[in-house]
Amino acid sequence: MLPVFLLQSNFSALQRETKPPQPLPVGSRLAIIYNHPKDGQLGDLLYKMVIRSTSNPYGGHSYVSDDPSDFHPISRPRTACPTFSTTLKTSLLSPGLLLHSTLLPSLALNSSLASISYTVARLTNRLEAKDLIWPLGPLLNAWWSAVFRHQFAHHPVSLFSAYKALARPEKLVLTGVTLWGGRLFYRVLSRMLKREKGRDKPAYESLKRQHGFSWNKIWWKKFVPEIGWLTLISLPVVTPFRLGYYSGAVIQQSLTSITQKGWAQALSVGLFTMGLTMEVLADWQLDRFKMGKGIGIGPGTRSRAGSLEKENGNGVKFTQPGWTVETGVNGRRVSISRERENREEKICKEGVWGIVRHPNYLGDALVHLSFPLMLYASDLLTPIAMLGPLANYLYLRCVGGDKTDEYTRTRRYSSEDVSKKIEFDRYRRERNSFWPDKGQIHNKWTWIVVGCGVAGALIERLIMGVV
Repeated sequence: MLPVFLLQSNFSALQRETKPPQPLPVGSRLAIIYNHPKDGQLGDLLYKMVIRSTSNPYGGHSYVSDDPSDFHPISRPRTACPTFSTTLKTSLLSPGLLLHSTLLPSLALNSSLASISYTVARLTNRLEAKDLIWPLGPLLNAWWSAVFRHQFAHHPVSLFSAYKALARPEKLVLTGVTLWGGRLFYRVLSRMLKREKGRDKPAYESLKRQHGFSWNKIWWKKFVPEIGWLTLISLPVVTPFRLGYYSGAVIQQSLTSITQKGWAQALSVGLFTMGLTMEVLADWQLDRFKMGKGIGIGPGTRSRAGSLEKENGNGVKFTQPGWTVETGVNGRRVSISRERENREEKICKEGVWGIVRHPNYLGDALVHLSFPLMLYASDLLTPIAMLGPLANYLYLRCVGGDKTDEYTRTRRYSSEDVSKKIEFDRYRRERNSFWPDKGQIHNKWTWIVVGCGVAGALIERLIMGVV
C-alpha cells in the first residue's frame, strides 16, 4: 500500500510546496498529474482515486483505497511527471515498502509451495516434485497479486471486478505467465505420471545414489535456495500489480507516442511468442525422438505412417543414421522401418535441437525477458523488476540449467552408455549451449521460430487496430 502524498487544490503550488505531506480526509478524491501544467491548465491525469481510511504503518489515517473499483483510469497518453519523480523514487525504492509490498508476499507463497512439494517428494521418493514449483511460483504469485488478494482487502471485491479493473498491459502479462506456467506445469506433471512408481528423473536418480544423500540436506541445498531464486524471478509479474502505475515515474522512457508504445508492446508479445514456441517445439520434438518417430527424414522427402515418397523421382537407395530408404523410378512408395535399438543416433540433434543444445532454456529466457519489456512499454517498469530476467538467466546458465544438466548427463552416459557419451561430446563441439552461433541463420527452424514471433507481434497490432 502506497502512502498518500500531498494534494493541493492549486496544482501550480505543488511544485513550490516544502511543508511535510498532510493526510487527506476520508472520501476525498486524488488526482495524479503526469506532466507540467501549461498556461494555468492541468496536466494529463492518470487516475482519480477514492481515499479510504485504513491502518497506516507510516502514521496518519488517509490512504488510497486498495479496492480496484475505486480506481478510475483515464485513457490519455502518459508522460513522466518531474514534480513527483523524486518523491516516487524515494517511496518505491525504500526497503520497507519493497519488502512489504512485493518481496515478502512472494517469499511467503513460494515457501509454502516449496514445503508442499518437499513433502510430496519425500513421501513418494521423487525429487522431481521439486520441479513443479518452478511454473507454479510465478503463476500463482501473479494471480494472487493481480486478483485474489483483493478478496481479503479492507474493502473486498469480487474476482471479476478485480480482473476487470486491470489495464490491458496488465492483462497481457497475466495471460502470458498463465500460458507459460500452465504449459510447463502440465509438462512436468505428465512426465512424472508416466514414469513407473518410485522412479525419478534420471538426474535425480543419480543424485540420490550419491554417498551422503539425505532428504534433510536436500531441503537446505535444493529447496531453500530455489525459494529465493523464484522470488526474484517472479518480480516482473508481481510489481505491476503491487506497485501499480506509480512505477511509471521510476524509469523514464522515450516512448512518447501511442504508436511507439504499441509497437513496443507488440515486440514484447513477439518475443514471448518466440520463446514459448521454442519451448513447445523442443518438448514435442524430444518426445518424438525418444519414441523413435523422428522429426524429419531430410530435404526432399516426407514420411507418412512408415512410408516414404521421394520428390526428385530418381530411383536411389540411401542411408541415414538409423534409416535405410529405397525408392524406385518416378518416386514410388516403399516401406521403411526404424529399429531404435540399432539406430546410430542416440542424442536428439534435429529440429530446434539443431539450433542450440538447450532450446527449452533459451525459450524460457525469452519468455521472462518479454515481461519487463511489456512493463516498459506500458509505463509500469520499476528497476527491481529487471532482477527477474537477470536472475532467471543466471540460474539457467550458472546454477541449475545447462551446466548442471550436461554435467549429470556426462556422468550418466559415461557409466551407462559410452557410445552415447561419445555422440554427446561431438554434439557439444558442434552446437552452442545457449545462444545460437551465426551459422544458424541458415537453419530453417530458426526462421520458423522467428516467424512465429513476428506473427504474434502482428496479431497484437491488429487487435489494437493500429496496423
